[in-house]
Amino acid sequence: MGQSASFAASTSGARSEIETTTIRAISWRLIPFLVLAYFFSYLDRVNLGFSALTMNAELKFTPLIFAWGAGIFFIGYFIFECRATSRWRGSARAAGSPASW
Repeated sequence: MGQSASFAASTSGARSEIETTTIRAISWRLIPFLVLAYFFSYLDRVNLGFSALTMNAELKFTPLIFAWGAGIFFIGYFIFECRATSRWRGSARAAGSPASW
C-alpha cells in the first residue's frame, strides 16, 4: 500500500517541462474556440426562444409543434455530423463536413 501511494505522489507532482508547455499551448488554442462555440450555441437557443414569442401566436403553434420544429435542427446536426466517429482520416472528415452542409 505504501508503494502505490508513493507512486501516485511521484507521478502527480512531477510534470515534465514539455508536458507543461504542451498543455499550456493546447489550452491557449482550444479554450477560446470552445468559449466561442458555447457563445454561438447559447445565441442560437436564445434566438429560438425569442422567435417562439411571436411565431407561436402568429402561426397558432402549440408548444409541442414548436418543440418538434426546434428539434428538427438538432436531428440535422446529428445526421450530418455522425460521420465524425467513422474511421476516416481527420482531413477527410474536415473536408466532408462542410461539403455535406
